[in-house]
Amino acid sequence: MPQLDSENVVVSAAKPSDDGRALIVRLFGASGKGQKVSLHWRGQHPARLFPGNASEAPLSKINDEVTVAGYGLGTLRAEFE
Repeated sequence: MPQLDSENVVVSAAKPSDDGRALIVRLFGASGKGQKVSLHWRGQHPARLFPGNASEAPLSKINDEVTVAGYGLGTLRAEFE
């Protein structure tokens, strides 16, 4: 599970993806404004990181920095090799 560089965004959940090929990480923007946050992975770093959606399908590939809306939820799909 990643560590975040902001106290205003928290990991609200993490679970294996339904297809068993990734880790789904849900982020919550705990402040009232949008926040860019960098993810720092302990141990194995994901080979690919995607913003997620309700179907857990990978969308466009991103780096280790994401923006989470104030009081909003964000979903990430982290694929490991």
